[in-house]
Amino acid sequence: MRKKILFINHEETKTGAPKILFQIAKELKTKFDVTIISLKKGSMHHDFDKEFDNIIYNPSENIKDTIITLNPDLVYGNTILAYDYVKAAKELNIPAIIHVHELKDSFERILKEDKIKNFNKIANSYIAVSQKVYDYLIKLGCLKIKLIGEFIDVSEVIRKADIIDYQEKFDFITIGTCCMRKGTDIFIDSINILKSKGNILKTAWIGDNVNHIDPFKHKIDRSKKDIKDIKKHVV
Repeated sequence: MRKKILFINHEETKTGAPKILFQIAKELKTKFDVTIISLKKGSMHHDFDKEFDNIIYNPSENIKDTIITLNPDLVYGNTILAYDYVKAAKELNIPAIIHVHELKDSFERILKEDKIKNFNKIANSYIAVSQKVYDYLIKLGCLKIKLIGEFIDVSEVIRKADIIDYQEKFDFITIGTCCMRKGTDIFIDSINILKSKGNILKTAWIGDNVNHIDPFKHKIDRSKKDIKDIKKHVV
């Protein structure tokens, strides 16, 4: 009988953590029975729906009952937003892994103080995506940490780049989710400094969550045109 892995996906967006979960689950489903609990639909929903047969949306609020019903041999949480599921699995004596992408600022924004304090107890193993994350987990008292750098399959990106004829040309393009953690503010500041020196530039931000640009309005030139241009080029 094949062993079962339960993946907890915090959201189906075209961002790092969901893409990594997608890639891991796709590889492992050839040898294991894979079930995914998806906490939020997003721009990768079609990809997940097409690739995997067992995806659960709107799971029961009773997390332990859900895990007991699914009866997995292993639970994997793709970010700290999977905290409650990973913790519940370990309390049920089911091996649990949490893949940590976040640093101190994100921990404090996402998790309450008591959850941060007990983070070193919620999983059997931790995956850190960078040395800084690894060091932060050490500070939290976590054990059994494996450092594995971020990775995604870029073959599809390269394939699309080869077949698309880009008519629109840009001076600067930045890629990533529009949020403070991705340096949106630095990008805007840099472009505005270059513009102030008389440079005429065409810029684009490529990434999910265009609405996340709103907190940076104070960083953007006061003219509505600049705000509109940045929003327009987020795809």
